[in-house]
Amino acid sequence: MSCPVNTTVFKLYNNTTALSKLTDGSISLNREMIDTTSKDSAGNREICPGLFSASISFSGLHADADTMGFSALQAAMVADAALTVKWSSEVSGEKYYSASGHISSLELNSGGFEENVTYSGTIEITGAVTEGTTV
Repeated sequence: MSCPVNTTVFKLYNNTTALSKLTDGSISLNREMIDTTSKDSAGNREICPGLFSASISFSGLHADADTMGFSALQAAMVADAALTVKWSSEVSGEKYYSASGHISSLELNSGGFEENVTYSGTIEITGAVTEGTTV
């Protein structure tokens, strides 16, 4: 029986730099459906697969001095810079997912009294998400 991937080692990278103090994230793969219902459908909906799309959501703890934290992501967003992202454990033999995308939302969040400041965001993928195996 194989063990599941440990979430502690699974990180989101921009090029080769991991997002700072990442606490969680997800990658969503979507497929649009094209409605092909006609009068011949006998009252049933019919569809055909259409475009693929994907997005990555993430959040982490904020510190001003972080290399790849809120400040670096905000600069990339303002500059309309495409990110080369990789969702990976970097453990040899395990799968990773890579793509190119743009930051579509970014938030700096102040929790309650004596709580950590956090950041969160979403990267909309342009093109395909590819799967590979870490060497």
